[in-house]
Amino acid sequence: MSGRLPRSVWLPVLALTLVIFGWRLNTAPLTNWDEGIYANVNLELFHSHDWSKLTYFGADFLEKPPLQFWMTDVLFGVLGPTELAVRFIPALAGMATALLLALWAWQARQKRLAALIAGVVFVLGRYALVHAFRTGDLDGLLTLFITLAMYGYWKSWSAPRWIVVWGAASAAAMMTKSLVGLLPLIIVGIDVILSRGWRKIGGGNIGWAVAAFLALVAPWHIVETMRFGRAFWDSYLGVNVIDRATESLFTATPWHYYFGIIRDRFAPFSFLLPLAWLTAMWRAGKEKSGLDRLLVIWLVVTIALFSYIQTRREWYILPLYPGAALLLATSADLWWNNKLRLIQAAVMVTMAGAFGHLLTDSHLRSTLAHFPLLRELSKNFWQLVVGQAIFGIIAIIIVLVFAVLLRRWRGSWWSWWLGLSGGTLMMAAFISSFLYIRALPSGLPLKTIAARVEQEKVTNISLIGTRLKKQPAGYFYILRMNTHSNEYVAGAPPLTPLVLTTKEDKNAPLNTEGKVLVSLPPFVLIDLR
Repeated sequence: MSGRLPRSVWLPVLALTLVIFGWRLNTAPLTNWDEGIYANVNLELFHSHDWSKLTYFGADFLEKPPLQFWMTDVLFGVLGPTELAVRFIPALAGMATALLLALWAWQARQKRLAALIAGVVFVLGRYALVHAFRTGDLDGLLTLFITLAMYGYWKSWSAPRWIVVWGAASAAAMMTKSLVGLLPLIIVGIDVILSRGWRKIGGGNIGWAVAAFLALVAPWHIVETMRFGRAFWDSYLGVNVIDRATESLFTATPWHYYFGIIRDRFAPFSFLLPLAWLTAMWRAGKEKSGLDRLLVIWLVVTIALFSYIQTRREWYILPLYPGAALLLATSADLWWNNKLRLIQAAVMVTMAGAFGHLLTDSHLRSTLAHFPLLRELSKNFWQLVVGQAIFGIIAIIIVLVFAVLLRRWRGSWWSWWLGLSGGTLMMAAFISSFLYIRALPSGLPLKTIAARVEQEKVTNISLIGTRLKKQPAGYFYILRMNTHSNEYVAGAPPLTPLVLTTKEDKNAPLNTEGKVLVSLPPFVLIDLR
């Protein structure tokens, strides 16, 4: 059994990741809140050169572990404090995860098609564009380590020492985003109990895996406890784990919230996921497939755990998608060779739903708007569920006609139909992602203002009604020039020649005294010299 991923698989997967995860990575401005906050934590770390502590606005930042911040700090030294440096590690994590999934599918099935589907489906999910592999958030690197941990456990079935990779990767996940990194331990723990896997892996190897986990996790947590005591655990677990688990800190959401998120963010492949899950359940029961059992547990535990937590955000379940992509890849391999009419009919129905859902995508709908008839339909009839269903049925019939015409060359009508349908879905997902990335903004008011401040060669600016803590992305662009800011007191002489304001009433007397350098609502930069 060959363990090396064929070039015909890894080359197209790598090329796709470079486009989806790499294109415009350094031109789209940072986004507010998480990405902006983490970028500023890294910037303050870069200025302080002190890896022993993280700070935000000068105060101790105890909410998150330091692994990604340390890695990004190295990049700041090489690339400077840029958007590319902020996002490079998550983008690289996305590329590595896609290739790892392709390798995993190849080693499990020895089918190029399955390996290609695993990598491509993972990259083309819409979840990958927001708060994941194109932003400086922590969830992308977390997902890579969780996937690597699960792969290490799977490999340990045939080579028990691989269980150490599971322990080390779980530790790295925890050092990236706190207790979420324990997810592989929960999934693997359930699978080991169900399969009695400890007999195959061996107690000694499991002991080494636990030792590796503790050796990588314990030191930092011990040091932080010694330095900050209860304040560390109140922030690290209290605010970010316990509070989020027991109460909704943002908008209240129903328990089934994530099912809608998976449907929309994993579309159009999400429509095939229930059928893939049933396929895996059948194969796990009939053929005693360990991989299918593991993937089913992966999905069920992830959804159940994050649905139980009261604070629900769409990116929390990002660790589910690698398992979902692998589940689809291994199931599609079975569908491809299956001649049962029931399976073929079920796949056709789910494909119809996937095609119909494409009409809800705003980027694809804007493409359809170039055709007059389709534009009118997309405004009215196709917005309805009935219209989407009719479109889906028409789409699979058209593909079926092509499949019947092509079968005269080689292969069955079923293989041609499934290949054409799957290829069309992937192409539609790629076009949607491409259009989304192309439409990303290239400017941000505070980024433009920061560039003008840099031209003026000043080291301090005054603020009127501008709370940069509520604009973390904009604050990054000002802070990276090592420019300091202070609150301007109305009626007092200005402390600096440049004033940044958002309050029109306080801004009025300054307009008569100074010169407006930049006006980008709601911000105005005034020169009082």
